[in-house]
Amino acid sequence: MVGERCADDGSFEGGRRQEREGRWLPYRDANADASVRLFLFHWGGSSASAYAQWERLAFASSRDVETCAVQMPGREGFDDLGLTGDGVTLAALAEALVSDLGHLFGPDEPKPVFFGHGTGSWFAFEVARLLESRSVVVDDDNSDESAGDRLLPPVALFVSCFPAPDIPVEDRPWPALSGLASEADLRRHLVQVWGVPIEALRPPARKPFQEALQRDLGLLDAYLCVPPGSSKEAGSSPPSSQEVGGGKGTSVGVTKLKCPISLFVSREDPFVGPMTGSPVLMEAWGRFTQVGKMSVDIFYGDHYYLCDRKMGNDVGRVLLEKVQKIADLVSFEF
Repeated sequence: MVGERCADDGSFEGGRRQEREGRWLPYRDANADASVRLFLFHWGGSSASAYAQWERLAFASSRDVETCAVQMPGREGFDDLGLTGDGVTLAALAEALVSDLGHLFGPDEPKPVFFGHGTGSWFAFEVARLLESRSVVVDDDNSDESAGDRLLPPVALFVSCFPAPDIPVEDRPWPALSGLASEADLRRHLVQVWGVPIEALRPPARKPFQEALQRDLGLLDAYLCVPPGSSKEAGSSPPSSQEVGGGKGTSVGVTKLKCPISLFVSREDPFVGPMTGSPVLMEAWGRFTQVGKMSVDIFYGDHYYLCDRKMGNDVGRVLLEKVQKIADLVSFEF
């Protein structure tokens, strides 16, 4: 499409593309020197601004890495009703993101790397799964798709403090929202199960935060990923709907990702931390990558360890060091 190729010429289509990009990536600072583009997927109830300190760290430490904090719909001005209403799934959000940001995953763009914390881990995985299903092998001379149509999947996926996405609904270390009878039950659930600070549930912050978090947790309740190698595996075929977690959800069949998956975990995370949770739930991410061995980095803190300024900076530095190594390899390849 001509409009898609001339985003910077002031054309109507170019302006629309920039508008769509701005919804998903409100804080993006384009870097023409970057060889790697790091997409950061925030946790439930938060927003792209949660990664502001990491973007500053990246800018100060490397011109090889461009950071793009992804904004989920329903917060900070991204109020598209078509992406926040009943029946919206993680798969649908991934489709919308790839549709709006496909130009950033083109073959001549910086190599994408994904990082997701908490619920953002599943969103990052779903986008990675979708991009892999739409990628084309570069040396396949028999492909009907041109190189210009090819979408680059991530070359690495980092997931933080969340179980692998094939965990059955009944085995998840949190109850479904549909089982909560009242507003008081919901607030108690957010504090006792998810470790949400009580201050976040007091006015005036409570309403926007609670609405966003409730919406995000609802996406989790409706998501079920069929394990790779399962008899129900659907490969790269479109997701199929089924009853999940008491409501209309999405069961997604996948093959293993071609990129490595690396784990970040906090010691006292109530779900997967080695001190207070079940690390085996996070180790199960190994089923979703063709690359045999996963790296694991363990940090102090609970599920919201990234919210601690010092710890968040420490984690950011570790991540950026790893991404810089990827950037060095990418530069060497060319």
